[in-house]
Amino acid sequence: MNPVYETLQKAPALNKQELLSFLSQQETAIPVKLHTPSGNSFTAIIISLSKTSEEGNVITAELVDDRGLPRENYLYLAVNSIESIEIFGTENAIKILSAGTAQSGFAYGVSGKLDVNRAFKTFADYIKQQSGINTGLPEMELPSDGTALNRIVKLTGIIQQTIAEILKSEDARESWQQKYNRIAFVNSNHFDVKGNGNLLQILFPFADTGVPELQQENLSDKIMSAL
Repeated sequence: MNPVYETLQKAPALNKQELLSFLSQQETAIPVKLHTPSGNSFTAIIISLSKTSEEGNVITAELVDDRGLPRENYLYLAVNSIESIEIFGTENAIKILSAGTAQSGFAYGVSGKLDVNRAFKTFADYIKQQSGINTGLPEMELPSDGTALNRIVKLTGIIQQTIAEILKSEDARESWQQKYNRIAFVNSNHFDVKGNGNLLQILFPFADTGVPELQQENLSDKIMSAL
């Protein structure tokens, strides 16, 4: 089955209000086309969603041209007057219809196991250089899929930067040295960080390209709780 279809089949069902609310909260504007029962259509960027006593939920949007550039014309429209919302592009469709909980695997290239092993060596060398802590090479059972391997390379970079930042603290360095001399990345269906003897385990859907990537703030909090 097409991976896009598989991802969209897992997306939660959103009503128009929820979908428009999500669009209005995006830092990077995503143009969509709004269709009305009268046959009119408007390509626009949703600015806000609010509620009135008479018309109920209404949107404010800025109209854009065919290239997605602002026209400096604005639309005020009741949500009940919107018959359908057309979304442009696979990446946007997955992001919007999943309310940000999924992303397309097309965001990844293809890597080999050698690329991952190089990323693991860079990981250990960088942290040793920055903090003096020897984490050792991350231990992991690698998948065979090249797209999943590319995701692991990217996630390794995120983990590397997060740990290097944490180990700028002397207390964190001392705690790490007392507790851990090994680190493992564990492909899991949930996110967690936990100690297992002298091994620090980071559990995450490393190989699932339909799951959003690690957020450094969340990862930092989890690692600190394990120190």
